[in-house]
Amino acid sequence: MPTKIQEIPLFFIIGRPRSGTTMLRMLFESHPNVIIPPECPFIISLYKKYAKKTFWDEALINDFVQDLSKQTYFDKWLMDTNELKEKLMEFSGQSSFKTMIRALYLAYPSLFPKDDIHIIGDKNPAYSLYLKRI
Repeated sequence: MPTKIQEIPLFFIIGRPRSGTTMLRMLFESHPNVIIPPECPFIISLYKKYAKKTFWDEALINDFVQDLSKQTYFDKWLMDTNELKEKLMEFSGQSSFKTMIRALYLAYPSLFPKDDIHIIGDKNPAYSLYLKRI
């Protein structure tokens, strides 16, 4: 079991639309140790602005949350932005974009009961165009 957020594996479900990727996501998401939020391809759209950030202060986290809230489909995550900012602030200071992505996924309020998260997933068919980047 991972002890640090950086050690939690992150996997991607990538496939053609209408090929069963949503069903696969829901099957994994129902497991108490796996979390996979709904589709929202923010990693690619926010990559240019945040990928090279290595120090996250309150202002940068506020910008990140504001940019997230503008992303297509992010509203389906049903996240309170103030709670999200608080959870991301736990990782302020020296952190990578990858760490902040993991922290964001861990903050997602799943519909299923969760225990200790061992695996994080991301299901976005749009990522099939960006395999090298992700």
